[in-house]
Amino acid sequence: MYAERHTTLIFWGCCLYILVLWGPLKPFLYRAILPPAILNVFYSSSELRVVWLTLESFLCGLLVPILFLTLLQKPVTSTGIRLPDRYGWMLSFATLILLVIPGLWLLKQTPNPWGSIMFEVLELASMVPEHFLIFGVLIGLAQPLNKNFSAWIATQRQLMSPPPKKVFFHAGMLMPFQLKQDHWLVVIISSAVFCLAHSGAAATEVAISLPVGFLFAYVSLCSASIWPALVTHWLLNVVLFILDIIFKVSKATG
Repeated sequence: MYAERHTTLIFWGCCLYILVLWGPLKPFLYRAILPPAILNVFYSSSELRVVWLTLESFLCGLLVPILFLTLLQKPVTSTGIRLPDRYGWMLSFATLILLVIPGLWLLKQTPNPWGSIMFEVLELASMVPEHFLIFGVLIGLAQPLNKNFSAWIATQRQLMSPPPKKVFFHAGMLMPFQLKQDHWLVVIISSAVFCLAHSGAAATEVAISLPVGFLFAYVSLCSASIWPALVTHWLLNVVLFILDIIFKVSKATG
């Protein structure tokens, strides 16, 4: 009982930590700890701000959680830092196809969503700690203490043995029928935290981040790894960034 209560407190503490790091609480924290002169410099230069936010995300979203997991004696592999099997990559591909149309809609609704190539590269880099913390650590902490991502997914695939003939079913399309209520709950919580972490973005991006976060959390849980959802996020941004450049060039020359 004490262990379960202790894990629950750590889980909700992690949620609060993410909201402070990326969510609506961050501006209040900055104003509380930084003098106005530094804040003026910080917000006056977009390049400096983006570089700092990228470094901050790796420090607070990757290094600090790993140190914290070490203190808890919890293996990093229990938070999705492991290579998925081929079914995880198939699920990643299916998710990418599902998100292309919403991504095109976001591209149309949001003017200049990425900015320069440097901004886009830094944003792609900052997705690593974002996925690790939201879809790795958060989901990993929600698992029972005697299990981890790998053990849970192995159990589910044994329940589906022999594997269905269609690989997409084994990649996760049958998984909703295997997920328990508490697994769905952590998927919903992770997607809500992902949405709140985008609270400073445009309204359309915030709106679409909730269903996108739900898919990312689902893929991370079912593949027992953060990499399929992260690679999907990378590819989606790169494809839309290239399309944005093509649309602008064709409009300028047309």
